[in-house]
Amino acid sequence: MIYDMTACGNRIKALRRKNGWTQVVFAEMLEMSHSNLRKLENGYQGITIESLITMRELFNVPIDFILTGEGFDSELEQGLQRIIDIASKLKNTERQCNRK
Repeated sequence: MIYDMTACGNRIKALRRKNGWTQVVFAEMLEMSHSNLRKLENGYQGITIESLITMRELFNVPIDFILTGEGFDSELEQGLQRIIDIASKLKNTERQCNRK
């Protein structure tokens, strides 16, 4: 797991845009200046713990994903696997009921 400020800033920018927030609006949500958000998104400034926690809540993604780009897919894959397991159990239960 490697922290790259530029890549982290690009992820934050992409997540912000995905939510339709301007830099000015998003900076207000984070209680930071527009200038600091611009530096963060361009990889010239690191992220504070407070901003990281707020972003996790606003974007609904794991902190690992914001920092490194990792962690989101594995959680998604685990969730999908749970759904597949449940569907398989339901299908087996249905087969057993149809046999009776």
